[in-house]
Amino acid sequence: MRAPERVLCDLSEKCTNLITDESLLLHYYYFLNEVNLNCFLSKVKKSNKKFDGLKFSPLNSPSYVSEARVAGSDSRIFDFIEETAKMFLATNGFKKAKQDKEVQGFASLKPYVKNFYKKLKERYLKLDHKLYENPPVPIMKFWSQFGNYDIYVFIPKSSIKYSLSFLEEMGQNYEKKLMFWEYHTGNDTNKEMILYNKKVAGKKVLLIDRSFSSYTLAHLGQKIKSAGAKQVDRLALFPKSKAAVSNSEFCYFWNKIFVSQEVDLRDNWALKLYKKINGLS
Repeated sequence: MRAPERVLCDLSEKCTNLITDESLLLHYYYFLNEVNLNCFLSKVKKSNKKFDGLKFSPLNSPSYVSEARVAGSDSRIFDFIEETAKMFLATNGFKKAKQDKEVQGFASLKPYVKNFYKKLKERYLKLDHKLYENPPVPIMKFWSQFGNYDIYVFIPKSSIKYSLSFLEEMGQNYEKKLMFWEYHTGNDTNKEMILYNKKVAGKKVLLIDRSFSSYTLAHLGQKIKSAGAKQVDRLALFPKSKAAVSNSEFCYFWNKIFVSQEVDLRDNWALKLYKKINGLS
């Protein structure tokens, strides 16, 4: 019972949260970490008959300190997460804060971005994989802060929506610089799939992933180096663990880019970084 999973609260990535007011989200984070979460979620379930029969399981990892997440037995978990946020607001005397727009509707994307995604979907379909029909795209607007790279390698599938954000900001000419390298590990075998493959020898490469453990970033970074790349930089998007930060050259946390070596990874690093970015005490 591990699918689907949904985020209750994430200090590293703004657009995944139902509560986007920075101060209010911090209260929610404290609440979820201090309350008996299983009991609180059971109370949410009992509050509405539409959740009858829904099974859930809080997912806790001491490594992934920036977020709280829950798995559900069926798609009702999406409404369940929303109801959980509403109950937190109501029981703690908070009014629902105005939410900032953190995603861009697919229909409003530039034509060349929509066309690129259409072609990408067709490629995946030929490989018996299906992508979301019209995914919302995070508004990020930081890509131009990087120096120019010859090749940008995004690690699917979680990073595909960020590649659309990249193209939207950087322009159609960057489409020819994109490469997708999917990598999965299992008990017996490792699986890889490369789309828009390019020769990396002698090239300057930026490797990009929404990073949890950082294993994929570390492994593919080494493979690209071994293939003769002149330079390989790894960008950990919304890092969930110390390893995700320390095994990357850059990280993007909440709404700011950091040189990874400059991030203080001592106790409560994610909480301290979030509060520093947002001027909270």
